[in-house]
Amino acid sequence: KLESNNVQNEIYLTDLIGLFNKHNYSVAAISPKQQYVLMGFNNKSVLKEMDAIARKIAYEKLKDIILIDDPDDFFIDDNVIEDILRMDKLGEPLDIKIGKGVYIGKGAKLNYNLHVMKNVYISGNINFGRNVTIRENAHLSCFTNQILNIGNNVKIFWGDVIKGNVTIGDNCSIESGVRITGSDEFPVRINNNVTIKGVTYIFGSIIEENTFIEHS
Repeated sequence: KLESNNVQNEIYLTDLIGLFNKHNYSVAAISPKQQYVLMGFNNKSVLKEMDAIARKIAYEKLKDIILIDDPDDFFIDDNVIEDILRMDKLGEPLDIKIGKGVYIGKGAKLNYNLHVMKNVYISGNINFGRNVTIRENAHLSCFTNQILNIGNNVKIFWGDVIKGNVTIGDNCSIESGVRITGSDEFPVRINNNVTIKGVTYIFGSIIEENTFIEHS
């Protein structure tokens, strides 16, 4: 019933008072279990405080399940956290390590023995195999309609950028200085046992098994 008939085109919760009076509704008060749910954040300092609260809640959920290098400097999406908690209930040790400054956004599917080092950015529908290592400052992302698949025993090195529709097979090594991009029309498929190194850029390609690429 709330309307935004004002210059700012905003909805005001205070309009509820008039609606309640009109319909003879009663009002009761409750005390929340956590006071932070009542915080407003019209300024940057309070928003920063709320970020810290959210991060602390996430850390408390995960601290005994995975290793997080810096409790004050990481982000893991709530949906990813729920996936981690479900995996933990299966009984197998996760052996997931998260470095300082890591960002893991919505859509990521983590796996066993995943090591994500400092300042790695992960966002989108990214599926990890087992025993994957992602080194410092790497960037992995894709749009909502795309999928990035990473196989088992894969190493992604420092500063690599991998975006879009990309499949990386098992036992691959993507060494430093590599950029890989797969579009909707031209996806990238890297088969098993491939090594890519040096200043290399790959777009819309199919790379067969046991291939070595350098400075290409």
